[in-house]
Amino acid sequence: MSQKCAIVFEEKPDSVFTDAIQEGINQFNQEQAGDYNYKKLCLSLRDAEQKIVGGLVGETYWECFYIELFWISEPYRKDGYGSTILQMAEDEARSRGVKQVFLNTFSFQASDFYQKYGYRVFGELPNFPPGHKCYFLTKNL
Repeated sequence: MSQKCAIVFEEKPDSVFTDAIQEGINQFNQEQAGDYNYKKLCLSLRDAEQKIVGGLVGETYWECFYIELFWISEPYRKDGYGSTILQMAEDEARSRGVKQVFLNTFSFQASDFYQKYGYRVFGELPNFPPGHKCYFLTKNL
């Protein structure tokens, strides 16, 4: 190596650090695979007092939609909010030219929910967390 560098453990990284890493990855990826066409895709579920009681956080890029976070507070489950939010997110993703959705979920979370709506498991990580599985799912739009 021509220059000496220090490796620092970042226990609580700030946005300067994470933004620098993200920018480096983005630049490299775009050089390799073309423009991301990146956009966040977020839907919130709010109660009568505008308190957030659920929602979906994802992103679209390279004709894919990645669902990063999806949660509905217990009192609002089984009322159709989850399926409505998922459908709205898929519709928005389609309008952005997305062809495929992917996500991961745990065996104690919502793999059955996603499979009910046409998602299929394409991989699993056993014993993560211990005693459970992590499933990777996808769906063509």
